[in-house]
Amino acid sequence: MFVLPPPPRYPTMGPYGTSSIHPVPMIETNNTLSNPTGPEWQFLVGEGTYTLKEDLHLATPPPHPSEATVPNPNPLSTHPQPATAGTNVSLVTLDARNAPPFFL
Repeated sequence: MFVLPPPPRYPTMGPYGTSSIHPVPMIETNNTLSNPTGPEWQFLVGEGTYTLKEDLHLATPPPHPSEATVPNPNPLSTHPQPATAGTNVSLVTLDARNAPPFFL
């Protein structure tokens, strides 16, 4: 079993090496491995007692600097937003059609 190293900390550069006015925020992402001890880390079942040997926490890596950030829209904002799922458009004609001519 192996643990991946943490992702690199990107310098204050824009995408593809261009300089940027706004620096990329530094996010610390570290994987942690601990060895907990004590009765609270044991689980008793019919086969016996299971004891937690290693507690591995894998950090979520930050997005790549070249990717656009995902906006988190505020549903209570008063700014107009585009229509999303659940909106349907139905076209209806309310004019009466004349009956076609009847030939004998």
